[in-house]
Amino acid sequence: MMRALLAIVLVATTAIAAPVRAPIALKAEETFFRALNHDPKLQKQALRELTTAFATNPRDGRTTVLLGLGHLWMASEGSRTNPETLEHLYLSETFLARAQKLSPEDGRIPSWLVPARIAIARLERETSQREQVMGELLTAYAKDPAFHSFTVALLGFDSPRGSEPFERGRLALRSALTCVDDQSCRNEEQWPHNVEAFRAFLADHELKTGNVAEAKAMLESVKAHPAYATFLFPGEVEDKLANLDQFAALYANDDHRDDPPSIMADGRSCRACHATK
Repeated sequence: MMRALLAIVLVATTAIAAPVRAPIALKAEETFFRALNHDPKLQKQALRELTTAFATNPRDGRTTVLLGLGHLWMASEGSRTNPETLEHLYLSETFLARAQKLSPEDGRIPSWLVPARIAIARLERETSQREQVMGELLTAYAKDPAFHSFTVALLGFDSPRGSEPFERGRLALRSALTCVDDQSCRNEEQWPHNVEAFRAFLADHELKTGNVAEAKAMLESVKAHPAYATFLFPGEVEDKLANLDQFAALYANDDHRDDPPSIMADGRSCRACHATK
């Protein structure tokens, strides 16, 4: 659930002149994206630099949201048996909530904050709280469906096929498929494989639904994309293309334990869109 995330379209969206940011904050941001896009070994260094920059200026909204995302990334890829993973989850919620207060005009934050809060609510067995928090994401989705479609789908994918959460996510992805004018629907420098990951995730939804032909078309469009040569997970795409009927049958049976993993499984949600060879 917390793997979400991170469809990180971190672009200034306000017409108001941005405040001058400290060199230490700019350096920390550079390290963060170098780690996310190219060298995950720099992940902990990026987090240290962002923390130092935050301590220097705790009112820098950009640094704060990156710090929250850094912790969310660590939580999403961390082992569930490691106590530090839990620590990163709670810190991600703390910093993303603060970022939302510092930058209320940034409508993207719910796509990162809500998965963290839902993961925490699930951990704390607060069912009613999960429903309330999901409502916050759906409100954000109504305002910006192109950007938030991915997270709506991510949070609904593990629900039974045909259920309201699953179908809501599948239809959200399909609705955003033709989006071309929004940066969140294209490949850009900081999210170089957004299109391929998005289409591969939609293919997972169609395969789980039983729409084998639609899943095949999506996966073939991923392979045909010019950026596919540097996509980090071609093996998953080609494995599904080779086993479409078998995987559809596994999704269709009553044993959910043998469901094939989605392209976003195992902490890949950040790297699928953002990392490149």
